[in-house]
Formats: sequence, structure tokens, C-alpha cells
Amino acid sequence: MKTFIDCTLGGGGHSYEIVKQYPSIETHIGIDTDPTAHGISRTRLIELQRDNLNTILVRKNFRHLHGILTEVLGSSNNVADGILLDLGVSSMQLDTASRGFSFAKDGPLDMRLDPSTLLTAEEIVNSWSEMQLGRIIRDYGGEKQWRLVARRISEARSAESLSSTLQLSDIIGRTIKRRDVGKMIHPATRTFQALRIAVNEELRVIEEVLPAAANALKPGGRLAVITFHSLEDRIAKQFFRLLDNEEDVNKNKSRVLKHEEELDEDESVTSLKKIPLKNSFRVLTQKPVVPTKAEISFNPRSRSAKLRIIECI
Repeated sequence: MKTFIDCTLGGGGHSYEIVKQYPSIETHIGIDTDPTAHGISRTRLIELQRDNLNTILVRKNFRHLHGILTEVLGSSNNVADGILLDLGVSSMQLDTASRGFSFAKDGPLDMRLDPSTLLTAEEIVNSWSEMQLGRIIRDYGGEKQWRLVARRISEARSAESLSSTLQLSDIIGRTIKRRDVGKMIHPATRTFQALRIAVNEELRVIEEVLPAAANALKPGGRLAVITFHSLEDRIAKQFFRLLDNEEDVNKNKSRVLKHEEELDEDESVTSLKKIPLKNSFRVLTQKPVVPTKAEISFNPRSRSAKLRIIECI
């Protein structure tokens, strides 16, 4: 492997281990929209610098992969031996209260992966209609009691503006009892997931990056995607299935990402970006790779992780 692209750099953990494992890597590109992640990963990756290695860190959203590769490598097609997408929010972000991702720590209702963007969770819970709130909690969080949660949020904000994570978590905790969600899941888990996905357009971003990542692979190159909830995994699974069947993604895009309902007429979840695929592929993981009991014991947050891999042929 000569060229490796980590589309979700984070703290640099995956990049560190992969670059260390493959001394043949000559070009390593790390992409992340979070400036904090760049500071941490840069410090970690400096240990691996060697004469034949060129590490390039790019602070952009991986939805712009096509443009990033064109700018950095001069082309976005047939340039990578390995590409990694570790989707969702990182432990580093979850554990930082000021980022607003955690319902267990008090912080502002932010939830932006990129602090330079404008939309925050606070704006959503205070200004979106009860219907809009309900729909994202249902569609992005899979919350069975979505109507009730949306109603309680709407009632609470009419008394005072909602601005903190614990404030919102308390409202949800008084609405949904633990017996209704199980001992392992906090009542606020699904609503916080829904808000985070809405704030960062996470599903739309995945739809945009997958065709670009597939096109970027050289023959023999592999794309690995790690997902943490069913919405992400469904997109990766169906996209890989279409590639494996050598079908034209642009003709079948409605099949790939047909959501049950759009949020509204002006804010629908888009289908795959129209990028014609230039290669053939085969899926290497007919069933996703999931963590072992030992891995889950060591890292409980990995319990819902699924790894899928496709190879360019």
C-alpha cells in the first residue's frame, strides 16, 4: 500500500496504527473538519515521520473528498490503495462537554462537528416546529415515543429557552422511563443522536462521499467503512451491494437511499451524488465485521460498530 487516505482523522488513532503497520505507505492524507482533532493527531503522527512518507492533513469535511484529492494529488480517480471512513462522532468529541454531544455532561447545546458551521442543536430545539422536531427524532433517532418527546421539548421551550445538554436530557428523562428503553440505553440517547445527525447533515455527507471514495480506489485498492447505527450502515450496505452487482449507481440511486419520509419539501434527504463510477468492485465482507466480546469489554462504545470493506478490481 502506497497511498492511504483517512477520511475521518479524529485523534489519529487509526492513521497511526495503519501507517505504522505499512511502512510501504508513501502518501498519507488525513481529513477532518474538527480543528481540535488536527492538533491531537498531528502530535501523535509526528512519531511516524520517515524519509519516504509524506503526511498531508486537510481540515475539510470529507464530503469534499473529490475536490481534496484533485487539489492534493492532481486527480481524484484511481489514486488510493486504501481509504477509511469511521463514521459518527469520536470519543474525543463525546468526552468534551463543551462540544455538546453528551447527555451525561453539562455543556452548551452545540453538537457541531465543524465549529465554523452555523446550525446548532440549540437552534433546532428552540426554533424548529414541533412537527419538524418529531420527524428528525423519529427518522434519525428511531425513537418510538417521538411525538411525546417533541411535545415535551416544545412545552419546555415555551417557558424558557433550552441551552444546555443536561437541561434537554432532564426533559427527555422525565418523558421516557428507563424501563421503556432498557438498562443499557439512556432515555436521551436516540434524541441526541437525531439532533447530531440533523446538525451535521451526516446522512447527506455519507451519500456524497461514498461514490467519490469508490472512484478514488486503484485496482486492488480497498474502501473500509465503520458505522455505528442502522441509518449509516444501511447506506453503506446498499451502496456496496450495488457496486458488487456492477449496477449503475446513478440509475439506481432511488433504490439505494429511499427513506420512508422526507423531513419536508425543502429539506429532503438527497440520494447519492451523481458521480459516474469508473471501476468494478467486489464486496469482501458479505456480513459486517463486528467487535468481539473482549473488544466490547475493553471499549464499550464499540458495541454497535460494523465494518464493511469493498475492493476495486
